[in-house]
Amino acid sequence: MRLVNTRSGHLEAFVEPPDHYAILSHRWTDEEVSFEEYELALHPPKYLLEREAAQVAIVKRRTGYTKIQDCCRVAAKHGFDWVWIDTCCIDKRSSAELSEAINSMWKWYEESNMCYVYLADVSPPARGRALDYMGLERSSWFTRAWTLQELLAPKKHRFYASNWQHLFALTRNMAFGGETSRHTFAANERSAEQMAAITSIPASVFLGNQPDKRYSAAQRMSWAARRQATRIEDVAYSLLGLFQINLPLLYGEGDRAFRRLQEEIIRQSDDETIFAWASSVPSPMEPRGLLAKSPLSFYDSADTEMYKACQIRPAYTATNKGLAIRGPCRRLTREAQKPEDARLNPRLRGLLGGPFYHLELNCLTPFADSDGRTDSRIGALLLYQKFGNETWGVLGLREWIQDLPEARDVEVRDFYVAL
Repeated sequence: MRLVNTRSGHLEAFVEPPDHYAILSHRWTDEEVSFEEYELALHPPKYLLEREAAQVAIVKRRTGYTKIQDCCRVAAKHGFDWVWIDTCCIDKRSSAELSEAINSMWKWYEESNMCYVYLADVSPPARGRALDYMGLERSSWFTRAWTLQELLAPKKHRFYASNWQHLFALTRNMAFGGETSRHTFAANERSAEQMAAITSIPASVFLGNQPDKRYSAAQRMSWAARRQATRIEDVAYSLLGLFQINLPLLYGEGDRAFRRLQEEIIRQSDDETIFAWASSVPSPMEPRGLLAKSPLSFYDSADTEMYKACQIRPAYTATNKGLAIRGPCRRLTREAQKPEDARLNPRLRGLLGGPFYHLELNCLTPFADSDGRTDSRIGALLLYQKFGNETWGVLGLREWIQDLPEARDVEVRDFYVAL
């Protein structure tokens, strides 16, 4: 891990992070300064070629270089000798170093003493005017994949406008009393509530401990549903820390990266909310597998929770036929179909094949009743099987009804479900 000395600007390598350091969170632009460019600007050769001299001048004129200097200035003012800045502290020419950095990044943000959030596209409020929190929502910082972990992992944040004017602070586990005034405590709660309004992440996440298994996999995925990355693989890699997962980086694999992330979550966890997502383009003629293509599929999963009262399911096994899963299920008859399952009419049954099953999931997910009211109920996967095929497909997420008229009795059986 390399850190920038806030007074000299020099880079220094550490085996383990020091006890006291700050960290920068920001939106990348085309003006950023890489590790090798920063080193050249700080330590130019004694005899510079004309081309190298021109390159140093260009680097020092970039807004990314100014951002590094401004961050060091602010951090030094707060008593920090060291600050970590992702643009210049990682040598991205080394795939091994980049992989280690990405797999360690959550820890580095988590162990930092302060995270400075620089919002380059947010203007400071006019003198005498209060901060317009909802105006922050337009900042691209809240739309990027990587900034999600930078918002969730650190213990303390200080947010800054484009001119480095302080906007507000956000502190996790702030205790009332002592050096914390009533005004500071109330301001922190207000900041958390405003962050919740902007990000759709519960305010309790910003005020309490870090998001852990108290929040289901589907809930955590929903926090990333509206975020984007320049490289499609980073949609998955940016979530490694949030799920406490380590993966080798394979840039070029595309959306296969998100599939690998889900497979690892399944391998390490019995959280079945990872299966409780709705396709963004539902099609009864194109049944899906268990795994989502992106976090966007979890857009409506913010209230999907684990249901701990259900029986413990035997361990899953990934096979060449799909995921081997055993659980309570019902075979559905034609008469058992609900109105919203009209897609399973006799003609369509003939096209898709059969039979059809509800497979109970250990989760609670919101369903709307006939009056439009939403209530959390046990979820179930609607499965079908083509004739002559051992692998089952998923037609969607349904409600598990305790007493389903005209359905077969509940049984426990094994399925191979397509991934």
